[in-house]
Amino acid sequence: MIEIPDYIKNLKPYQPGKAISETQKEFGLSQVIKLASNENPIGISEKVLKAMSEKLKDSFRYPEGSQGAMIDALSKKYQISESQICLGNGSNELINLLIQLACRPDDKILTFQYAFVAYKISAQTFGIQTDEVICRDRFEMDMNDLLGAIGEKHKLIFLPNPNNPTGRTIPQDKVREFLEKIAGRPLLLVLDDAYSEFADDPSALDAFAILREFPENVVVLKTFSKVFGLAGLRVGALFGNKKIINYVHRIRNPFNTNIFCESALPVALSDVDFVKRSRDVVVFGRNQWMEGLRRMGLDPIQSQANFILVDCKVDCEKLHMELLKRGVILRPMKPYGLNTYMRISIGTRQENELAIKVVADVLKAICEENL
Repeated sequence: MIEIPDYIKNLKPYQPGKAISETQKEFGLSQVIKLASNENPIGISEKVLKAMSEKLKDSFRYPEGSQGAMIDALSKKYQISESQICLGNGSNELINLLIQLACRPDDKILTFQYAFVAYKISAQTFGIQTDEVICRDRFEMDMNDLLGAIGEKHKLIFLPNPNNPTGRTIPQDKVREFLEKIAGRPLLLVLDDAYSEFADDPSALDAFAILREFPENVVVLKTFSKVFGLAGLRVGALFGNKKIINYVHRIRNPFNTNIFCESALPVALSDVDFVKRSRDVVVFGRNQWMEGLRRMGLDPIQSQANFILVDCKVDCEKLHMELLKRGVILRPMKPYGLNTYMRISIGTRQENELAIKVVADVLKAICEENL
């Protein structure tokens, strides 16, 4: 038997949201509302479905190793040179590649407390330590606190904006001030732009404007699992200066995106009507949930993403189990150490209405100790 490193033995793997089929089978349910994985509430674009169906006949072929068609579409969409773009099997693969590229055994990464847990998990798979900056009241991420936490061992700083799971954002001017202060230092700020399309705060970050202004210290991560509705295809993109992107291309797997991504992504990027409808449904649904949760006497965190974080004042795992029995899947936040919090993905208007009623009924029953 080979010797397994301690950092792998001690690794707690990522816990995805419970699947609909799994919940149906376990509890004997015919209908399940899943609001656990921040997926697109209206599904996938019909134009994308058509493009993928036409690609079925080519399934025996390898995908483009160069990622050319997708890179061309991304270049036009975000006004970034093709030499500054690399694609991955979801943004998770690109997180791994960045850590592999930038960090040596004694190095560290830095992020905020309650940031997307995948950063920490990815770092640990390489034996890299993660340092976390404590959030302020109501999960505020303060860039001065982040600046003060930087040490000589830190090579990558991960900044999800909006953050998952809190939904909080950092204004553009605060990010710019931070980058002005670290200019010239051997640090790379990774702006995770997964949920930016859902933000309606006028001060919200424009990650690509920041990248153009600070190309030596910034890269941008983009997933297409959210507003573009491509979660099942596993495709993400990394944008950065030419030198960094060249090295990422060198270490990525040669066929790390599939042929369906090749046909789907360019169409998804161009289907502005679908993106607008997706965003509109989320913004409306956010308001539904904020009002519904407040009627329950709860105080949800104001979100700029397609989910809401709320302290339910009861054990989140117990609440989760009781909701599963009634066909509603939410996301308990125990892996983040938030033992009474749930993250609620925004669904359709009807899904939200039904789920709000179920959550209210279950919380009332738990508080009355009937469960």
